[in-house]
Amino acid sequence: MYPNANLIALIRDPADRAVSQYFHNLRKGRESNSFSKAIELELERSVLDFDNPEGITRHFSYLARGNYEQQLRRFQNYFAFSQVHVVVSEEYFSNPQQILRGLSERIGVSVAGIENRRRNRGKNKSNNAVAMADEIRPLFTAKNRELELFLGRSLPWT
Repeated sequence: MYPNANLIALIRDPADRAVSQYFHNLRKGRESNSFSKAIELELERSVLDFDNPEGITRHFSYLARGNYEQQLRRFQNYFAFSQVHVVVSEEYFSNPQQILRGLSERIGVSVAGIENRRRNRGKNKSNNAVAMADEIRPLFTAKNRELELFLGRSLPWT
């Protein structure tokens, strides 16, 4: 319907994202396994069904959702990749006004008056969140390299 749309994809360290999703699922009562067991179960399933909103990957795709290159390539089925503006969360939160100005210039929309407030902050109930992310970080090494090649830039978490 909108072939000239500009899209913004916000990505973050996929290991940190996976841990955040795990804690979110715990809070919602969707997850009852330990983090290690949840990751093990996902690896055993290895079924990706992002198009099914009720599918198992909707809630239990801790690793799969961190495969950003695969997801970004899907946009290319419908849009020129020049219409997709990838923003790295860590860069945005370290300098939101600079990132917003850059987006404003690229897509021609004013950012005047946009408040920079962090919303939806996770409530990780564990002091082990960093260790949990470190546990799975190696699983993303190859995918992160592919993403860097695809984007033509380095990422702060690689």
